[in-house]
Amino acid sequence: MPQAIPSHESDRPPPGVIDPPPSRPTVGDATRRYWPLVLIAVLVLGAFGAYTGHSRRPAYTATASLSVGLLDVTTQSVPGFAVGGEVVASGYSRAVQTDGVIDPVAQRLKMTPAEVRGHVSSTPVPNSPIFTVTATAASAGSAVTLANAVSQSMLAYGRSHSSTDAASARLLARYLGAVRSRNRARNRVAQLRSGSSTSAGTASAATTASDSGSLSQARADLEVQQLRMDTLADQYRARTSTPGNTAVLQPLVNAQGASSDRGSKTQLYGALGVLAGLCVGTALAVLLAGWRFRRRHAF
Repeated sequence: MPQAIPSHESDRPPPGVIDPPPSRPTVGDATRRYWPLVLIAVLVLGAFGAYTGHSRRPAYTATASLSVGLLDVTTQSVPGFAVGGEVVASGYSRAVQTDGVIDPVAQRLKMTPAEVRGHVSSTPVPNSPIFTVTATAASAGSAVTLANAVSQSMLAYGRSHSSTDAASARLLARYLGAVRSRNRARNRVAQLRSGSSTSAGTASAATTASDSGSLSQARADLEVQQLRMDTLADQYRARTSTPGNTAVLQPLVNAQGASSDRGSKTQLYGALGVLAGLCVGTALAVLLAGWRFRRRHAF
């Protein structure tokens, strides 16, 4: 009788005895396990970045302020002063880079116009007739000198390009001439009225009609002269009360000192070093965790 083949089912290990394959450590696992390595990288590179920012050659910045119009109660109470002054100040701030402002400064300080332009900027102050002139240089004294020189050149530029006085004088002369013409037309109407009332009883119908026509013409001429005088008066008031037309440019605050960017650069470079240290430390932790994992499970 043939023998049965023995069964080996009893030799199989029960379910759960065989361990699943080990999983590789994640970035979080590596960072938590080797956090001292990450911390050392952050401290080292952060300190190196701060040292680099502190040891670099600093740049100094000086600022001077100028205003458009007189900053008194009378001027500021003029209708439209705030809006008009802000617009004019913005225009002047853009004119800082023009040749009329840059060239005199370059000649005075023995610099090229390109050097002056590269170290000078201007910014209008929002909601005010004020704008600032900012200069940068390698030393505090040079920055102050450059800012004040550009401010003075800006004042000269503003005076040379302002024709307000001449235009206002011409407009005033036209207005005074219109007043005289209006007065003559008024006197003419008064004379015709007086003459027509005196000769009303003795004059003929033809004479009365002629006088009436002359009086109507005189009244029409008076209305024309009155309208011309009123128009010129409105134009003169608008010119003398609008900050853009009476743009008196004056210094507000001269540059007295300069600020250095050493502190801000130290903070910036330090922050970049900390960020780089965090990346480098994390990468080293992941590499170390992966190396130990492969070594432990090589066989």
